[in-house]
Amino acid sequence: MAPIPCVLAAIAHTQYDLIVVRRRYKESYFSNNGHLFISIGNHLHLKLKDKLQSSILLGTSNGGLAALCMGHSLRLQLSIAIGAGADANTFLPNSPVNQAAQKLRIPTLAIPWRIKKTRLLLAASAENLADHKSALLISDHFNHHHQKSAHATAMLFSGCSNHSLPEDLAHKGIPLEQLLIPLINNNLNKLPEHQRHC
Repeated sequence: MAPIPCVLAAIAHTQYDLIVVRRRYKESYFSNNGHLFISIGNHLHLKLKDKLQSSILLGTSNGGLAALCMGHSLRLQLSIAIGAGADANTFLPNSPVNQAAQKLRIPTLAIPWRIKKTRLLLAASAENLADHKSALLISDHFNHHHQKSAHATAMLFSGCSNHSLPEDLAHKGIPLEQLLIPLINNNLNKLPEHQRHC
């Protein structure tokens, strides 16, 4: 959904490098007791260590919810999701998502930095009912159940109905960089026209 060349162009003038996480199979990040989600999170924590403090996670579609949950569990400054999916069962107490996020949560003593709240940004097509509802559900969950450790904002882009938000924006003459650069810089006022829900 977010072509790597466009992501590279968006971060070219920032201090960020890009690590691409690719699944070999189309399994959910949260299936099998969250094995894939936890493995990726532990690997990032082990390899990046204190560099995680200045890291941003970006996930699209199926990887969107995983990026938000992982960023929150690893206590990053910012995680971004484009077209993340969720439903009424996603955050039930014994759901695979909640269980995996709890297992990944790194003990506070193992994290040398102190992030008061992880900033979670969710971008979605306003006219795509499933994505619209998912973005509001996910932001509502984090803002109500993790008030002390997360602050989520759902951004619904008007005139867009495709699950692939970047594709819809491209049809409107808005390149992906105009979406990604403000998100990466947490400068929401520079985003294309959208409705914001905090």
